[in-house]
Amino acid sequence: MMDGEDYTISFHAASWDISLDASCNPDGGAVTQDVGKVKIEVENLNEIPTVVLTELDVPQSTSWANLNWKKYTHTFTYDAAVQRNFALTNGTDKGLAIDGVILSKAECVPSTPEICDN
Repeated sequence: MMDGEDYTISFHAASWDISLDASCNPDGGAVTQDVGKVKIEVENLNEIPTVVLTELDVPQSTSWANLNWKKYTHTFTYDAAVQRNFALTNGTDKGLAIDGVILSKAECVPSTPEICDN
């Protein structure tokens, strides 16, 4: 990445929740799916903890077998003096699936990634 250049991160995300037994192991039971959140975070040299660039709502899925995938994009200007690592993190205590992550210069058009069917 080059200092001062604009970059776009794009990805697909789906919210999901799974039924767990008393030992926190999946038990195959039915569970209500919830709306989730995904955060795009950056680790800056002078700031702890990480800085959240944006937090996005992820729509509720109908079931684990039918995830409601949604595509997200976020454009930012890279600052080489302070920005180091980027992360996609879960903004809730529920499950979050992420697929097809692409990081590219903003003026470039990336190819379409293969997306999981579930």
